[in-house]
Amino acid sequence: MSNLYSHLPRYVQSSQVAKNERSPPVSETTRKFIPNFVIGSIESTSKDPAKIYATKVKDKVILLDNPLKSSEEKKKRIKIKKKVKSMSAKEKRQSKIYEVPKECHRYELFVPLHELWLQYIEELYGKSSPNIFGQKLLKADFHGAILTGEKYKYYC
Repeated sequence: MSNLYSHLPRYVQSSQVAKNERSPPVSETTRKFIPNFVIGSIESTSKDPAKIYATKVKDKVILLDNPLKSSEEKKKRIKIKKKVKSMSAKEKRQSKIYEVPKECHRYELFVPLHELWLQYIEELYGKSSPNIFGQKLLKADFHGAILTGEKYKYYC
């Protein structure tokens, strides 16, 4: 019976794809630095840091991030992202949020907006027939248009 985790055949190991996927070799300075760094970090808390390194760290896969801490951070972020309470209509009226200052009530300030609106309507009309333009006009934006209204009397 063959081993489930046997080595790859030589032709696969020597293929160009396998060579490209291999991790780069670790230098000697890096190999010496890691144990010294870990032992140096343990020294202040233990009697024999080399023994602790040999039994608990050497040739082991170590998770460098605290998963509990990261999940707590995610919960905090979710709490922060909750819906921010907006102002009620009464609060908006009291703070006069939609009032335009008196100095901005001049006709000259709105003339450039009207000129842009005229260009918009010309593009909207284009080469279309009057029937199609009527349908487009129903859906058009009238910001910048100069409109006048008439008062109608209804009789019953």
